[in-house]
Amino acid sequence: MKHPELYELEYLFECEASGIEAGIPWAYCLAKFSLLRETRSIEFESEGTEGLKVDFDEENYVLPLIIYTKPQIEIAWGTSLDLQR
Repeated sequence: MKHPELYELEYLFECEASGIEAGIPWAYCLAKFSLLRETRSIEFESEGTEGLKVDFDEENYVLPLIIYTKPQIEIAWGTSLDLQR
């Protein structure tokens, strides 16, 4: 799985993550970050999911097959006209 380390996100948002559960890697639980600079703010939340992503060659004209199994079951797949252009 490719994702940044927790300390890298804390460095980016200049705060410690909240919502982290002890003993569970941040990618598998809810992680919240917020940053306020002058009159602008940003809030970022990442909730862990489990699933599978299958990429296909562009000449097949299909989007990746994405299957999520947690926290709920979801499937996304299809074709794209943009791939033909």
